[in-house]
Amino acid sequence: MEQRLAPLGLSVGAFAILMHVLEHPGQTQAGCCAAHAMPPYAVSRALDQLAAAGLIERRPDPTSRRAHAIHPTSAALSVQPQLHEAIRQTNAQLLAGLTPPESLQFLTMLSRLVAGFSR
Repeated sequence: MEQRLAPLGLSVGAFAILMHVLEHPGQTQAGCCAAHAMPPYAVSRALDQLAAAGLIERRPDPTSRRAHAIHPTSAALSVQPQLHEAIRQTNAQLLAGLTPPESLQFLTMLSRLVAGFSR
C-alpha cells in the first residue's frame, strides 16, 4: 500500500485520515481519532501533512469554539478515484492466494472482527 500511495505523497496514516474525511466531511479531529483509534498527536500530524498538501482544510466547527471541522478540498476529491484504485489493487494482491469462496469467507470474518472491535 505504501508503494501505491507514494506517488500521491501520502503515508498510510494520512491516507486513512483522508479517506475518513472524504467519507465524513466536517468531522472534527476528535472524531477522526475515535474513528481510527489513533492518538491525537498522530491524527494531528496526518492532518498537518494533508493540509500542507492542499488536500484538507480546517474550518471553525459551528458547534464548538475550540474545535475545527475537517473538510476535503477539490484536490482531495480529484485524487479520490486514485485512492480507491490503490485500495482495490492492494486488496486484490492480498487475496490473490485465496479461492473466491475463501476470499468471501475471509472478508466476512474480517468484517465481523472489525465490527466487534469498533463497539
